[in-house]
Amino acid sequence: MVVWRARRIFAGIVAVLALACLPVSGPIGGRIAVAGDAGLAKFLLKGGKDDLGKKQYDAAFSKFARAEQEDPSLLEAVFWQGLALDRKPDVKAAVAAYRRFAAAVDAKVRSASATRDESALLRTAQDRIAVLATGEVERRKLDDAFVEALLNFAKSNAAKDPVTTIKALRLLTSARPDHAAARQMLEKLGVAVEPPAGGAPASAPPPRGEFGSAIAPVPKPAAPIGPFLLVKNWTDHVTAQTFGNNGGWRYDVDRITIDDRSTGMIRAPSEVKLGTRYAVEFDCRMLEAYGPKPLVGFVFGFQPKPVRHLYTWFETTGAAILHRGAGEEVADIARVEFETNDAAAWHRLGVVVRGRTIEYWLDGRKRGEHEIREGEDASGELGVFHQSCRAEIRLYRSGALP
Repeated sequence: MVVWRARRIFAGIVAVLALACLPVSGPIGGRIAVAGDAGLAKFLLKGGKDDLGKKQYDAAFSKFARAEQEDPSLLEAVFWQGLALDRKPDVKAAVAAYRRFAAAVDAKVRSASATRDESALLRTAQDRIAVLATGEVERRKLDDAFVEALLNFAKSNAAKDPVTTIKALRLLTSARPDHAAARQMLEKLGVAVEPPAGGAPASAPPPRGEFGSAIAPVPKPAAPIGPFLLVKNWTDHVTAQTFGNNGGWRYDVDRITIDDRSTGMIRAPSEVKLGTRYAVEFDCRMLEAYGPKPLVGFVFGFQPKPVRHLYTWFETTGAAILHRGAGEEVADIARVEFETNDAAAWHRLGVVVRGRTIEYWLDGRKRGEHEIREGEDASGELGVFHQSCRAEIRLYRSGALP
């Protein structure tokens, strides 16, 4: 009997030592768990929410990040990371976290596997992205305006007041160490210019796609060329203020995402109208086709009365098409094949309208002209036309020609 009891005690000691040697995530509230514990992830999520209520944002973020590590499928943890950063506030990091969450849940929505809670949080994340990103853009605009003002001041005063000019340029380079024009001016004024700290400025981390996978950043639209340079005042239409809220549309800081299986022509509530001499530029790409003829493009010269009349210049599979509609009469005027096989590549569609002549442009090159019929013109409203696809628009602008 004594031997049996001794064995029981020895076995208990061994079991305790074995537990102590397990890989652990650490004691949380008196609990020890191995890494990859979904139960611990939910426990951490609840603790982070409690910390948010106490305005302990750093502690909350740490718990949410730890919850994600324990259970990467717990997408809610990514949303709450964004909210903790939002409350701090750390705008840039918050937007990145919200976007990472939105990309992951958006993929689940498309595969019909998103939960009701995830879908609800997705709407909140998208709203916060729009608000925060818009504020960040406005801040950058103010910074850019300040830098531009300093540079203009330096250019206009370099000859008559080099001392003050040097002070202005040094102030500029303290804000933008890699500003090439300011650095060149300082060198011309005989001021030694040190290379930017760390060499070339570090690039921002790439945006994240479906739950953390890296995706390529969206390049900026190219500058106007050719006759488009004649436009002195462009009007930007990539904004909710122009087209309002539409089914399947999502506005981000620099683009519109359209995800719709139906067909629709979206006109601006304020009726964006142009005369008979104008230019339009439109950058788009098609990410997914939902039917036999997916398309996305812009409508111009829309006249609802006396006869419904419009032109459409749109991207479809493998080509861009210029289309005319007048009442019951509809026809494709021109078709231009794409020079790239990349189905998701960005394409720039443009038209230059001079009276009864329409020039149609694709990817920076004029591809042809169309003469409008006698008694008709291309004045009228602008709009967006899309059909059976998921697509993005990153530039949509118009302006009058002299």
